Amino acid sequence: MPFKYEWEEIGPGYVYGPAFGHWDLIHQVIDVMPAFPQHAYHQLLNNIENQEPSGLIPGSIWMPSPNKPERGDSARWSKDKQGHPPFWVFAVDDYLKITGDSEIINQFTTH
Repeated sequence: MPFKYEWEEIGPGYVYGPAFGHWDLIHQVIDVMPAFPQHAYHQLLNNIENQEPSGLIPGSIWMPSPNKPERGDSARWSKDKQGHPPFWVFAVDDYLKITGDSEIINQFTTH
């Protein structure tokens, strides 16, 4: 798996599931931030740590699935053209406001 921390799936019923990322991840992070800031932070790290050298953050990361053997046995994503707008910065801002932990900011600005 391409993640250091446990990861949130886009959601049940997602046609390309299981998958991580997309707009859904950021909405999940913002939703759980007040109650579970550490979990939200870990999801943000999972997201940013897969940034490509070009700067692209994957729009979605598709996981292997026994129900979709055509995916192979490892996670995959578009490495050059399927990202999404940087809405995640708002979630990082929320984390800073809720926790006051400004030490984390370099983890999101030095990639």
